[in-house]
Amino acid sequence: MPKLSVEEYLKRDGLACPACKSRCLDAIDFVQVDGAHAWQRVMCLTCSATWNDVFRLEGYSELEEV
Repeated sequence: MPKLSVEEYLKRDGLACPACKSRCLDAIDFVQVDGAHAWQRVMCLTCSATWNDVFRLEGYSELEEV
């Protein structure tokens, strides 16, 4: 079975295993943050593949000034 490309993984909003395309996923660690980048370890409950979901800061919301 062909693996998902990064582009296809992003089109599916990270909701499919890149190895087997299953939607049975579980986050197996807390989100790790380093500056404007963050990542979280994910595991497929169908084929046991693991990978890092990678996040980037894209802005802020709900600013409240005192």
